[in-house]
Amino acid sequence: MQHREPRLARATVARFVGALSLSLGLLSSLSARAQPSEPVAPAAALANAAPADDEPHVSFKPARGLVVTSGDGNYEFGAHVRLQLLSIVEHSSGADTAGTFQVRRARFGSTGHVGRPYLKYRIELAFGPREVNTLGSVPQTSPLLDANVDWQRYRDVNVRAGQYKVPLDRQRIIPFFRLQFIDRAITDAEFTFDRDMGADLHSEDLLGLGLLRYNLGVFTGDGRNSFAPNDTGLSYVARVSVFPFGLFDDYSEGDFDHGDLRLSLAGAYLLSHDAPRDHGILGAAPLDGGTTDMQVATADALLQYRGLSLLSAFFYRNSRRNPGALVDASGAPRLDADGDPIGIAPSRDGSGLLLQGGYLLTWLPLEVAARYALVDGIDAEDRDGLARAEEFAGALNYYVSRHQLKLQANYARIAQNGDYSGSLGRLLVQMQAAF
Repeated sequence: MQHREPRLARATVARFVGALSLSLGLLSSLSARAQPSEPVAPAAALANAAPADDEPHVSFKPARGLVVTSGDGNYEFGAHVRLQLLSIVEHSSGADTAGTFQVRRARFGSTGHVGRPYLKYRIELAFGPREVNTLGSVPQTSPLLDANVDWQRYRDVNVRAGQYKVPLDRQRIIPFFRLQFIDRAITDAEFTFDRDMGADLHSEDLLGLGLLRYNLGVFTGDGRNSFAPNDTGLSYVARVSVFPFGLFDDYSEGDFDHGDLRLSLAGAYLLSHDAPRDHGILGAAPLDGGTTDMQVATADALLQYRGLSLLSAFFYRNSRRNPGALVDASGAPRLDADGDPIGIAPSRDGSGLLLQGGYLLTWLPLEVAARYALVDGIDAEDRDGLARAEEFAGALNYYVSRHQLKLQANYARIAQNGDYSGSLGRLLVQMQAAF
């Protein structure tokens, strides 16, 4: 009896479930017969019928990748991949020639809008070894580059917030996959503020005149992926662009359209309080452990005409150091790695100049370009941390599909303090795919 009770219980449950299923089936059949029958649409009519309004639309757009849009247009998701394979050969007098082959950049990104077409978002992730500062096969930084939302409801005042590029200098704002050269100029490496957490007001067509753009922003001044509580020093930036001959896409190098004269003139100013590093939010932390208040001003111009493109920029930085403690808790001087007392670290004050030009033969399509860049420091006590450097570079680019698929070859020489005989020579060859 102890074994029959569970079996009887299972059998009873099975019969109940079976009877319930049979009853529901009969009711469903009777209900279907009671409803008037509707004509069945032919297969051809179904094939040609317009999609329902709530069905998503899928498409592919160059540079944006795969794009999925909701039927009502209120939601959109785009996914893109950008890849660069780079080979470098370096040589200088008195040193052996060295080379490497690497994945320079490997990125996945997404752009679209949420809830309404004017509420846009952007996410960019980087996985290249240099991009995540790989050390001993272990990434040292987060792969997150961009993560922001952009409220673009009105023409003259839009609001963006999150992590993204500080809108200061043109060549940094231009996406890497739209550059004429494989690397940005030495002026960008010295004066840019790259990415930070913050917010800005902006307009792509102020007053609807087709002549003006602007950005007004405030940022944490701690750099990308910062999250720990820190000082209250902030960075403030303003950028204004003027288009004498009308608006165009001025954040792309090279003139693929061979159109009429297009010109973009811009100026920007940045004020940073308690910057943690000697370049602002980039570079090295000052040896004395302090911070720096700095002002950076830049002016740039981009001209495009009949395949010719010219880019120029000027930079100026002025700083005031807030040195850290030069003695320890006992009052003894703090020592550096060589055992010498630590003094007040100098600021990197100075100026920079960039001149770059190219001509694109669209019928090949092949482009030749040249660049000269100068970084020059100020010879003054406590402000002479920036050494003089010059860059001379040439480029040859073959565009299979504009910037989406191209082959690039660059040769550059970088001279320090006027030492041209001992300058560093670099040959770079790169394949880029963006889709």
